[in-house]
Amino acid sequence: MTPPRVPIRQLPVATGLVLAAAINLLASCGQGDEPGDPDAAAPGRRAAPAAPDTSEIAASHILVAWTGARDCPRGLQRTRDEAEQRARRIAVLLRSGRGEFGEMARQYSDDATADRNGGYLGVFRRGQMDPAFESLVGSLAIGQVGGPVATPYGWHVVRREQVRKVRIHHLLISYRKAAQAAPNVKRDRDEAARIAQALRAKIDQEGADPCVLAAQFSDDPQNRRVCGDLGWIEPGLLEPAAEEAVFALVPGDVSPVVESVYGFHIFWRD
Repeated sequence: MTPPRVPIRQLPVATGLVLAAAINLLASCGQGDEPGDPDAAAPGRRAAPAAPDTSEIAASHILVAWTGARDCPRGLQRTRDEAEQRARRIAVLLRSGRGEFGEMARQYSDDATADRNGGYLGVFRRGQMDPAFESLVGSLAIGQVGGPVATPYGWHVVRREQVRKVRIHHLLISYRKAAQAAPNVKRDRDEAARIAQALRAKIDQEGADPCVLAAQFSDDPQNRRVCGDLGWIEPGLLEPAAEEAVFALVPGDVSPVVESVYGFHIFWRD
């Protein structure tokens, strides 16, 4: 059996706006609390977006490792049978509505990333995960909890998630001391904010093209000449404020100015 594999996400963003290039399935595991009993386009032209892959699936998980499971550090005192029983209690609590998946993942999962992502593993293509894990996910309806299922990393309680991906573009106005600001950026934060607001107002004018404005003004050098294309964005890849703005957009919408550690962004959706 091969271990679960999570696809690498590499997006063309020099600024580092994308915070998670990959989700590591496991970095460490520990005893934790007990869960309780179960009672490339030219400037001004848009590149044609590729269609999302219909073979993709998304999932969240709660991992319960045992002593000797793959990547589990020394010190964990739990047998394989004890881990299975713990995972079954978690699954029963979730199926009976006595627990919220993200909160239980943060409290009980032995996946070290759960504190940050609530157990969300992201979107992956069929064939990229452990066969038993993937088979379980594929058998579930969206939002349904399944398992536990065993892999070399431990027992997994799994919830199938809706595949959420949006094709997003942006224009970035950076400022000195902003994260990953280029050395030639001399403006201060207030000036950057004023420029971003002026550009946002410009986009609303008749005949204005955000692709042209991105090519002329964006401080993201790797995508400003391809209409600021960030590619397909999934939940968990952006800073919270940026993610909220992006997933609120309907096709054709342009966001308000959104601030991140990299500067001020204007997002728009195909």
